[in-house]
Amino acid sequence: MKKDVAAVLLFCLLIVPFFSEDTNPIPNGYGGIELGMPLDEVKDRLMKNSEFGYHGDRDVSLLPGENRILIETDAAAGHVDSFLDRCYFQFYDGRLYIIIININTERIDHYSVFDTLCKKYGNPASLS
Repeated sequence: MKKDVAAVLLFCLLIVPFFSEDTNPIPNGYGGIELGMPLDEVKDRLMKNSEFGYHGDRDVSLLPGENRILIETDAAAGHVDSFLDRCYFQFYDGRLYIIIININTERIDHYSVFDTLCKKYGNPASLS
């Protein structure tokens, strides 16, 4: 009896992966830039990726408080052919902890972005 129960449990555990939903992991960055990266590495990657329109340290500003740095990029002003508009990269203790990406609404609309994300990651549980 115990062997039968153990066999059924083992069988159930083995078939679960076949019926589980195949979901893509949510990325923790964009364009080669990821949360948790150090400041110098983010600057280097921004320089290599022209779609952000980053021009170097003149785009870096200090926020009120200690250990808080903000990089603001402007792809439109940088005359870069990109669907990005302005992007913000905020650091705390030398590590990237916020990425804000604004899209150029003349090139792509918000619904298209939302629809693409839903197709890739599934519908949101909440829109609030």
